[in-house]
Formats: sequence, structure tokens, C-alpha cells
Amino acid sequence: MNQYGTRAFQTLIDFITSEQDFDILREVMLNNVSTLSLDQNGNHVIQKLLFALPKSKNQFIFDELTKNLVDISKIQKGGIVITKALSIANESQKTKLILEIVKNIDKLIIDSFGNFIIQTVILYQIEDINNKIYKHVLTNIVPLSKDKFASHVIDKVTLLIY
Repeated sequence: MNQYGTRAFQTLIDFITSEQDFDILREVMLNNVSTLSLDQNGNHVIQKLLFALPKSKNQFIFDELTKNLVDISKIQKGGIVITKALSIANESQKTKLILEIVKNIDKLIIDSFGNFIIQTVILYQIEDINNKIYKHVLTNIVPLSKDKFASHVIDKVTLLIY
């Protein structure tokens, strides 16, 4: 998606008000959330949708982000989308997304952009989730401490413990 198409689409989002408009938008976007989340320009469309759509209408975005979490999180623009999604999610959406992140901690913690997603989750200070992250870090402390990106997560864990 080029930058002009992205801007036009974002402007269009502001004029969507009827149920029929929402249904059409959902149909158009349904299979494009992941692709747009990874795109330099397209990620802005997903971010706009996250903030513009009522929470009752954005579940399809969270479903797609959760389903393709690892691939999306490993790209800088995708990581930004995941972080923004977490910031506006309702409790159910946030829980599902965070559980998927923790489920894939071994892939994300050693990734140049995925480690930021783990750090973001830590900052939410959800005790049971952080305990799972701490356990993973402690169980794998030696190899993780030698990894450039995982060491950032270790630093974050250490700061929150002490």
C-alpha cells in the first residue's frame, strides 16, 4: 500500500458510521490485517482502525493479530501494531493476545523486535503472566544472557524484581 492510499483509507475510516459500513469494512479488512500490519504504510491503517472502531467492532483485528502474532511481532512496524493493540484492548482481547505472546516467548525473546513485545507485557505487571516470563528467563538464563536481544528482557525482569 502506498502512502497516499494509506492516507486516503485512513480518512475514509472517519466517515464510517452505519452498521452496513462497518460490515463492508470488516469484509475488506478481514484477510488483510496481517499484511497491512507488516507494511510500512499499511500499519497506519490498522492503528487507525484500532483507535477509531468501537471496541465492539474491532474483534476481527485482534483475532488476526493473535493468529499471526509471531510473524507480526518480528517486524518493527508489526511490533508497533501489537503494542498499540495491547494499549487499547478490552480485558478479554488483552488476555488472549498476552497468552499468545507468552506461549511464543521462546521465539520472541531472542528476536530484535519481538523482545520489545515481551518487555511491554512485563510492564503490564500481571503477576501470573510475569511469573511465566520469569520462569522462562530463569530456566534459560545462560543461553538468554548471551543473546543480544534476550538480554534486554533479562534486564527488564531484573529491574522489576528488585
